[in-house]
Amino acid sequence: MNEDKKLMRVAAIYAVVLLSIIAGVAYLVWDRPDPRIMYVPVPILVWAFLGGMVGVLYQLAFRKTQIPRFYTWLVAKPVVGMVMGAVVYFLAVSGELALNGKTEIQNIELLNVLAFLGGFSDRYSVDLLDRMTGGTSVRGEQGKEAT
Repeated sequence: MNEDKKLMRVAAIYAVVLLSIIAGVAYLVWDRPDPRIMYVPVPILVWAFLGGMVGVLYQLAFRKTQIPRFYTWLVAKPVVGMVMGAVVYFLAVSGELALNGKTEIQNIELLNVLAFLGGFSDRYSVDLLDRMTGGTSVRGEQGKEAT
């Protein structure tokens, strides 16, 4: 029972800290016309980060995890989610360029959803990397899916 209370406290602090980060970023870029970080629109990164955060909270709520590994995963999952969101964005822009000869995407909402899924789902992210690298990503190295 003590361990459950500890995980609950960690989850609550984690949610508050990460939501504060998202609120801070939103405040900083609110009135800017097209905020980008490393050529990726900030909303893509925010949705991917949010997906990673929700993925961690989902694991906390519905699955038991190993505590030592868990603390590293708390930080890594949202960061990996942001990177996967950026990869999804770059793939979409590359596809748009190849198909239509331009890099403007009119409906970014679908990309926000895909970025969220990339942050939330390890399986989605690893499968995407496997397709892009020919099966030499995390799963190929460890022989199993990442969690």
